[in-house]
Amino acid sequence: VFTWTPGSGLSCTVCPNPVATPTSTTTYTVTSDLSSSCVNTDDVTVFVVPDFVLDAGPDITICQNQFTQLNATSAPAGTYSYSWSPTAGLSDPNIVNPTAAPNATVTYTVTATSSAGCTITDDVTVSVVGIAPAITATAGRDTVCPGDTTQLNFLFTGGIGSCGANNTSCSNPSKIGRAHV
Repeated sequence: VFTWTPGSGLSCTVCPNPVATPTSTTTYTVTSDLSSSCVNTDDVTVFVVPDFVLDAGPDITICQNQFTQLNATSAPAGTYSYSWSPTAGLSDPNIVNPTAAPNATVTYTVTATSSAGCTITDDVTVSVVGIAPAITATAGRDTVCPGDTTQLNFLFTGGIGSCGANNTSCSNPSKIGRAHV
């Protein structure tokens, strides 16, 4: 006859191999009484580690031939190891923040393992769209005096994009310069 105490969190208190699901760290004692003259006891402690969370971050959209930084976060603070999959397009699949440069849309799954050996997963999708345009930029003069202006020009080659500087809808915006010392 076997008896396990305490009985909380056990599937059976009078069997040799109960399943333990305690809500906190618990030391269980088993007593075996195989005859009136032989009684044996032993203890086992089941450690319950605190729950932790993992966030792979928000989904990301990039152009083809570009890269992005992935960044997983875990809480509470502790020592975790990380593993990302699939590994294609990643700078290092075994760090918390690899650089991703996929050729096509992919969902990366990160697994964090706590120092106690518990694991949790989360994923992030990197959507790859169009080809990033190549941009060639030139300035009329590289140095301007205070109050002067110079014409900035750039040319997109390949892909689709938008222009910047002071106006996001033109290919040759004007910008007031500052004196170079």
